[in-house]
Amino acid sequence: MVDRVSSTYQPLGASLEFRYLTESEQDLSLVERQEQLHNEPPEISACHLSNKDSPAISQETPLPSFQNAYGVLRVDVTRPTGTPAHLWVVSVTRHGRVYNRNFNDAVYGNKESAWLMAVAYRDALLRLFPPYTRLERCTQVDSRNTSGVAGVFARYYKEHIKGWTAMLRSDGVEHRRYFSVKEYGEEKAKALAIAARQELLAHKHLNGFVTINASATQKAEATFERLLQQGMDTGDMSDMGDVGASAAVQDEMLPKAQRRLELLDGWFDAVRPRFMQLNKRVYSRHTKNHDILDISVGDGSPRGGMQRRSWTIQRRSYEELMPLAWDFARNTLTERFGSACWQEFERLYQSVVFASTREQSVCIRHRYEPPGHAALRCAPPAELQPMLAGFKIPALVS
Repeated sequence: MVDRVSSTYQPLGASLEFRYLTESEQDLSLVERQEQLHNEPPEISACHLSNKDSPAISQETPLPSFQNAYGVLRVDVTRPTGTPAHLWVVSVTRHGRVYNRNFNDAVYGNKESAWLMAVAYRDALLRLFPPYTRLERCTQVDSRNTSGVAGVFARYYKEHIKGWTAMLRSDGVEHRRYFSVKEYGEEKAKALAIAARQELLAHKHLNGFVTINASATQKAEATFERLLQQGMDTGDMSDMGDVGASAAVQDEMLPKAQRRLELLDGWFDAVRPRFMQLNKRVYSRHTKNHDILDISVGDGSPRGGMQRRSWTIQRRSYEELMPLAWDFARNTLTERFGSACWQEFERLYQSVVFASTREQSVCIRHRYEPPGHAALRCAPPAELQPMLAGFKIPALVS
């Protein structure tokens, strides 16, 4: 059996590694292998092109330490199809809403780049969506509440109201004040409990944020300090979103929060890396006793992103057909990505493709950064500028 060799080019580092395909990989169809390559994590290469030959490489972004993982979860699983999935999942909850986004290693080229993007997205979320203040949380009316005032509830004895209680938890301590219906009457006891609750709120200094992470607390205090100063006043919060105390205010501001999320996602979508992929292989058609040269090119996405063409190695040799295959790649990729991108791809990989033999299956997956991406990473959407001033999406690592 002829061994087939795969040359896999990894993103931005413009690195090359030849490795033998396993027997199971050789049995995969082209589409299955293409999907596997799209989803599998990049391999570390022993041979690298120089940084000056790959203009998209970040020489300033240090390798991350994978610390400060608040809101960022690592997921390494195998899909039902057998292909692996390696990604970081961002999940941040604010005002009862969960904000999620996935950052796949294969999309960003490696684990480190996906991590940097996930952390940047989380940090942007923390600047755009404030957590509850302690005062807001303490004044939320529970669905089981019957008094209409948070922290005020009736005490019953044999299905009759025995009294009204005001309660407040602050700094791990529960404060209670009880007013007997027998002593004050039902209406006055309830009114006294409501007044006592307001007094507790006024004297317990509930001017912090409800967070579970020290870094998130610091970001909230630095970004949303005025919320603590305003307390329950939400009269001048047109640029802050769903931070009001009442459900009516939050519902009214929800479209603004949704708009901010759409702008943030659009910004991160715009700076996602782009791929150019070329697959070349020769396989035998035993029924007709000849070989086929097969080439597919495109953006590397598993469905709909590749165009394919085949030639019969019969009247013309493999060496005679390779220029035709390369012309097909040139025309297809130039039309799709532009001449500048093709020229970089051709400069890096033409010699390697033509040096491969008919026994070698070649897969090139090249990640490039379109013009303007570097500037775009430093320019949040205009509507988000007040809250993301100075914020930058980091450059990817090689």
